[in-house]
Amino acid sequence: MMPTQHRADRPAFTLPEMLAVIALIVIIISILLPGLTKSREAVRDVECKTKQRQIGLAMQAFASEQKGVLPGCYAPPWSGPELHKRSWLGKEAWSGVAYEGAVVEYLGGAEVARKMYRCPSLDKGVFKSGVGSNGAFDYTGLLVFSGARRTLIKGNSTWQDPLSGIFRRAPTPIIVEERPDRYLNACCVDPGHSNVDETGTWHNGGGNYIAIDGHSVRLQPDGPHGPNTHQWQTRAPSGALVSLTSHGSGFGGWNNR
Repeated sequence: MMPTQHRADRPAFTLPEMLAVIALIVIIISILLPGLTKSREAVRDVECKTKQRQIGLAMQAFASEQKGVLPGCYAPPWSGPELHKRSWLGKEAWSGVAYEGAVVEYLGGAEVARKMYRCPSLDKGVFKSGVGSNGAFDYTGLLVFSGARRTLIKGNSTWQDPLSGIFRRAPTPIIVEERPDRYLNACCVDPGHSNVDETGTWHNGGGNYIAIDGHSVRLQPDGPHGPNTHQWQTRAPSGALVSLTSHGSGFGGWNNR
């Protein structure tokens, strides 16, 4: 029989061998890491869309009980204390009004609603820094549709890509992810979306929004910036082609536009 080799007699790793093993591990990690990062973002993206879908259903439920009228948005003249005029998002996450948002009860209460308003893919930033989430909400509602009747909003609109200038057709948005420095977490922290506010692109260069029918839609611009409300167009109740920026008529103004 061959004598058993004791552990102490076995040759140890040499320094070059150890460095080679470490280098191999680094290479394997560098190969796997992007895939793991994408996988994590894919999970967060699904969670974001699920939250948006629930908010969209809550908006639909509210409108169904309020003669087909969408809730208010932001603050007067775009909302009011009456039940059908309440801002879709209220004091449960934003101090601009003294009441809870119109959709809170349809989401299961204030505690649940607060979790629904935050996108899992956007890190919390310093308040009003223009970077990252404001920590309370990442979704904002289009002011132009405050108090609008659902039947008077076209199901589809067009948006112009900020980089390429190409016009694309897409379901009409009512609540969007808003870019932090325009102005989700900058000088004007409010749950309204209008004027030069831009849609966010933190989901691998794209963003999600809630369409008029309540489902979550993906928006993927050609460049780093999403469109602002001036770059969205649809048909108003009058038949005129208009942008989706606010036009100063306040709550319910869309119905006579």
